[in-house]
Amino acid sequence: MSSKWTGKLTRWRPHKAGGETYSLTHVHPFRYQIALPDMPGRPAERVEIQVGFSSHVFTEGCTRAERAHAAYSTETDSRRFCVERYEFSKRLPDILQNIEHRKCFFTSRSNYFVLETSGLPRDREYRIFFDVRKMASRAVLLWIQSAYVGNSEELPSGRRKKKIGFRVLVRKALDCTRPHPPP
Repeated sequence: MSSKWTGKLTRWRPHKAGGETYSLTHVHPFRYQIALPDMPGRPAERVEIQVGFSSHVFTEGCTRAERAHAAYSTETDSRRFCVERYEFSKRLPDILQNIEHRKCFFTSRSNYFVLETSGLPRDREYRIFFDVRKMASRAVLLWIQSAYVGNSEELPSGRRKKKIGFRVLVRKALDCTRPHPPP
């Protein structure tokens, strides 16, 4: 693969606030490979997973009265740095490199999510929302749209109990198709 694969993915600059500097190198784009097993009509293959991150993994929404951070906000989405989200975002590289061994869930918004509960109280869960799209003949983009800690008793917007394997999502992305949640 070309060394320019990250061309459109953000390499976040360190965040500076209150005399502190928060490194964001852990949410810079990275890539790794997974093996897809053979199946009827498809040979086994290795696929490159290219990972990119939205600022939503280390920021939170804010009101017009609050001071939005220009590097993390758009006209329609005011964001500010969030220390709690930042601290949890440090878990993302490990979670994502092992996502093929986790349960992925459908949402009602044409994306997916996984959960992390280790190190959290029983009523809390770290929710990681993502999408998977084809980038090249044997590469997909795993785009991390948002990640935050939520109350496990309050379901995230559009949460469904319908599961799908990450390898299935990768195969569908390579075929330029989208899976449909089961009834």
